[in-house]
Amino acid sequence: MRQKFVAGNWKMNLTLPEAQALTSEIVQMLHDEQHGPDA
Repeated sequence: MRQKFVAGNWKMNLTLPEAQALTSEIVQMLHDEQHGPDA
């Protein structure tokens, strides 16, 4: 299985709280994809 890699673009000008919220959403989506939404 290939290792997943997430990267941001330099044009993503976010505040720290916005970046933290985006990161949390990405992590949750990756978890749901790997384990299913009910995991």
